[in-house]
Amino acid sequence: MTVNPDAVDVDGRPAVAVSRVADGWVSHELLLDRSTYTYLGERAVASADYTAPEPGVRVEEGRKIIYMGHSYTIKKGTIMTLAVRLNIGVTDRPGVRP
Repeated sequence: MTVNPDAVDVDGRPAVAVSRVADGWVSHELLLDRSTYTYLGERAVASADYTAPEPGVRVEEGRKIIYMGHSYTIKKGTIMTLAVRLNIGVTDRPGVRP
């Protein structure tokens, strides 16, 4: 886990990003408000270049893996997913917008 206290969300709001790298190339970031730690959103960003394998059958770590589709490359810095919470509210009954 890493913490970036100087992150910014997609709406331009200052944020703290708490992240972890998965599969050695994609960083999953949880974005929190710098003052209140309220959830602002999340994103996944390529932290390294990644090239998907060519189609075929391989054995990796003793498991048979079948790759389908075309090989492709994702460049470091590419935003893979992005979510943002712009507003939140509370209501006293279902179906009523705050």
